[in-house]
Amino acid sequence: MNAEDWPEPLVAESGNGCHLLYPFDLPNDAESRDLVKGALAGLAQRFDTETATVDQAVFNAGHITKL
Repeated sequence: MNAEDWPEPLVAESGNGCHLLYPFDLPNDAESRDLVKGALAGLAQRFDTETATVDQAVFNAGHITKL
């Protein structure tokens, strides 16, 4: 992601791996939701492996991260 000029993520350890949280400033509306959903699908297609995956469920603002 650094090679693509993304900002530094917040790294959170989950006990079973880690989460990379990238900040961005978008309104909480349907257009932004669809944009994030498409971006997550593209990231998953590019970066998913057998041992690491992009969580595509976090496109919904109510599911940004798990606690």
